[in-house]
Amino acid sequence: MKVYFIVIILALLISLFYEAKTDKQLRWKLFFTFLPLFIFAALRVNFGNDYNDYEIFFNEFHTDGPFIFDEDAHAEIGYQFLCYIMPSYRSILVLNAFLLCLALSVFIYRNIPQKYLWLAVLLIFLNPEKNIYGNLVGIRNGMAVIGFILGTVFIQNRKLIPFAFVTTLSLTFHTASILYMPLAYIVGRNTKISIKEIWVWIGVISVLLAFSVSGWIQIASPIISQYLDRYEEYIEEMEAHRGVLLTGASLALTYLIFTLYSKEEKALSKEQRSLVRLGLLYVSSAFLGSLAMRASYFYDMFFIGTVIVLLANSNHNIKGKVLAILAVMMSLYYFNLWFTSPWVYGNPNYFIYTSIFGAW
Repeated sequence: MKVYFIVIILALLISLFYEAKTDKQLRWKLFFTFLPLFIFAALRVNFGNDYNDYEIFFNEFHTDGPFIFDEDAHAEIGYQFLCYIMPSYRSILVLNAFLLCLALSVFIYRNIPQKYLWLAVLLIFLNPEKNIYGNLVGIRNGMAVIGFILGTVFIQNRKLIPFAFVTTLSLTFHTASILYMPLAYIVGRNTKISIKEIWVWIGVISVLLAFSVSGWIQIASPIISQYLDRYEEYIEEMEAHRGVLLTGASLALTYLIFTLYSKEEKALSKEQRSLVRLGLLYVSSAFLGSLAMRASYFYDMFFIGTVIVLLANSNHNIKGKVLAILAVMMSLYYFNLWFTSPWVYGNPNYFIYTSIFGAW
């Protein structure tokens, strides 16, 4: 894990001290900011508990004969075909690393003011389960999430056909996309958020809170079994750690987002209004019981973008700073929860970084 901390430090230093005065320089700045992450991810070996399973799967589907879709295999057709056409398992790891860094860079380039790049980097890396390890360990899920992040522009500009294409493509890598991507397009309108809509959001959150976690697990169990398969037990274990403190923090985030939006609505662009709605979708999904963790994989970048956009437009409003501080504190809590969990702490597949050059 010490290598991961080195990657964080390098990315933060570059984001803070690399000067970019032109648009071209900003693109180079983003390139160098995420270069350490790309190297970290592209050279990985025995990375996470699924590494060997993915390698075995690749060897089974990478053949010289014609491509044949296996309906019984534990992978969708898109990933099966990717294994068929890619020259080596290492090439898939490199592609996965490149696309993740590209998606993060494109999202930041389009949505995050350069002044707050360091904060975006900090929040991204403080949520390794959602933004880094989750996309690099579970490659199929990662490819779907990456496609979703790259397709954010189609949500913000209300381009249904291109986004439908991205959703379909993501579905060929992980069927969980059908639970989260269409909902994001429906919710992520770029018009002004009216008072009536704010009350609708409050009502939805209240309804979600009214259900017990066990009730949601029972209602959602058929969906969980179909789409989340062997992650169900892991997700329920993580959900057991949620409590009054995190619920209160999520409610506080909701209040701060609504308050700051109401004060700064005129200063926000259409794309930013869409982003705020998607950020609210992330906060609301925290009350979805066992489905919350998977939803956070898809929606966390929207939350990061929402926090920074509202902070940047808050005109030194103390609530903007409180929102950012609360987001960082929650990220630190989740980082500690993930880092000290029995499936990470002491697990050599996570705790020790191994590359093609050796282990650290």
